[in-house]
Amino acid sequence: MELKALFFAVPGQNTAEIERETRKFLEGIKKAGGPQLIPVEDDRIDYPEPSLVLVQSGGTENIIKEALLDLDPPYFLLAGEHFNALSAALEVLTFLRSRGLKAEVLHGSTPSLARRLERIAKASQAIQELSGWRLGIVGAPSDWLIGSNMEKERIYSAWGIEMVDVDLEELEKYIEEGDIPETKINLEGFSREDREGALRIYAGLRGLIEKYRLQGLTLRCFDLLSSRNNTGCLGLSILNDQGLVGGCEGDVPALISMAILRVLTGQPSFMANPARVDPENNEVVLAHCTVPLALTTDYSVHTHFESGLGIALRGHLPAGPVTIFKLGADGREFFVTQGEIIKSLEEPGLCRTQVRVKMEKSPSYFLENPLGNHHLLVPGHYEELIREFTLLGAAGIREVKGRQE
Repeated sequence: MELKALFFAVPGQNTAEIERETRKFLEGIKKAGGPQLIPVEDDRIDYPEPSLVLVQSGGTENIIKEALLDLDPPYFLLAGEHFNALSAALEVLTFLRSRGLKAEVLHGSTPSLARRLERIAKASQAIQELSGWRLGIVGAPSDWLIGSNMEKERIYSAWGIEMVDVDLEELEKYIEEGDIPETKINLEGFSREDREGALRIYAGLRGLIEKYRLQGLTLRCFDLLSSRNNTGCLGLSILNDQGLVGGCEGDVPALISMAILRVLTGQPSFMANPARVDPENNEVVLAHCTVPLALTTDYSVHTHFESGLGIALRGHLPAGPVTIFKLGADGREFFVTQGEIIKSLEEPGLCRTQVRVKMEKSPSYFLENPLGNHHLLVPGHYEELIREFTLLGAAGIREVKGRQE
């Protein structure tokens, strides 16, 4: 992994010693698992590449200031322990902050710097990958998502993602005309009509993805209960297992959140409702009627919870570390926390896939300041990486927490 950076030292002052110390400093970061820093001119750094400066010595304040004014914030000033590098970085930081520009000094132990620079590199790559994605909205968002509308123009300006509107009538056409695909998912116990109906919906979604060159979509799925006597639960699960992103109920903020998690972690995510919040024990129960089977240890098939129709999935997710994430409808707020799955549940009064999560922070956020209903869960701890991504991404984005935190 590599990162471009601007290198600054005062010419003629301890030049040989500064160069030796710089090589030692950067080799240490690379050996500790960090990226290799490539020295470039300022015109070689373009968004979403971070505006990264290696401050090699003191006396560089003015030349760093002039170079950074041609680049976009946030600014990262990497400074070692020698030749007054930190002093210069602090002076530049003060200048930038006085002008309301987002900036910080990167300084500390070699392992900590390596980890931070690795996160910055991964976040930058993820933003670059996400820019240019095309995501579909199949039918309008469900009527009950009254707080989850997101403007397409804002999505494009913030993340470079193009949203494509697709009528449900076109999906119906693809369902009718498409072949019935095969699946390795065990659908025994359901009628042939139910099995073929669920797989036809998947085939129709796949046809739309191919036609519009999409990396994913969100589906106004409840309308299929009346038109098809079936649901999109199975089809969305398969799409997520295929490296795409498939979201429920036409929820656009949730779909964008799924896309962010996909490019950052390389994994599918579980889109779910918070069904129960326990502030005393820092626990939340998340539930929905579909789940990527790649996240599960085993599964069973059921009907859709609310309607009793079609085919839905109950997956058991293994106990272990997870991250819960959601981007707000305005694209300028986000929530993230780490936790542990304690147990997968099978309660009769909830959607089919259910997990109980012990959160590292208070779940008061859900009761006091939530960013909508649906939230995304992904295996592993990625809180710091997500924060890095948001720092490099949309300007002015802020983290939302519960008021009690």
